[in-house]
Amino acid sequence: MDRYAPAVTFMPYSSGKRLYLEAMFGTGIQLGTAAGTQADVHMQQLVLWHVGKLVETTGLLRSQDAVALLGYGFLIDLVWCKGGARGMYHNAGSDFFCNRAFFIGAHTVVYMTQSNQVR
Repeated sequence: MDRYAPAVTFMPYSSGKRLYLEAMFGTGIQLGTAAGTQADVHMQQLVLWHVGKLVETTGLLRSQDAVALLGYGFLIDLVWCKGGARGMYHNAGSDFFCNRAFFIGAHTVVYMTQSNQVR
């Protein structure tokens, strides 16, 4: 997998039942496309192994996210992740529901930027 590009990207208005991903220490998955845009992504189970770590490039630390949520309107039943610099990243967005989340060995479990209406 690529260190910085997501292995899988779910476009707006998509859904899935189960996704199992061995990331080989690359970046995990991305739901949605950009901050402030409608995503409306529904997933039942996201299971990710061996997501990347903090990597230094030209003096800057860049991180690999297990799950990146870009935009608003997410409904996820279960997230299970092993590894990752950030387990879950949510950029400026809203309307996010996650029923159960398990993160093992993530440097930062959840990182939210100007998020609201989150459960």
